Amino acid sequence: MSESRPYIFGLSEIETQHEEIGFLMQAVQDIVDEPARHRSASAILGVLMQRLKTHFELEEAVMNLLLLPDTERHTAVHAEILGGIEFCQHSLASGRDVAFKASVQVCLEQIRYHDQRFVDSLAQFHAVSDDAYTQEAIAFWERGDAGRERARVRRR
Repeated sequence: MSESRPYIFGLSEIETQHEEIGFLMQAVQDIVDEPARHRSASAILGVLMQRLKTHFELEEAVMNLLLLPDTERHTAVHAEILGGIEFCQHSLASGRDVAFKASVQVCLEQIRYHDQRFVDSLAQFHAVSDDAYTQEAIAFWERGDAGRERARVRRR
């Protein structure tokens, strides 16, 4: 989650979540090599898991609202990432330090790559879509919970 990346098309809620997830990822990264702090890693992974679930729901709603291509595959990657976090938690709980360290590295890299793919999808959409529609969809999204609920209903 890049600190220098500008906000993407006015979706500040997603950017705020990216920043928080990035902070949690860095916290896990900072303590992965310190077995004495692994108890903290367990708690941080739990919070990271919850933040990712919320974030992925939001991403999926935005992708459905904007009718972005490749939404199904993108959603499958969400499940893979969450499964990876669960594996990290299991490795940590079972005292398998080597597996924990390796799985954390893989998971964090997968999250970084995924973040970039989402940004790329939005950029590609923005480049080929009608700008008025894009702005209307973003305004619709930014209006809040009512807009998100309509987006969920629309995707069914």
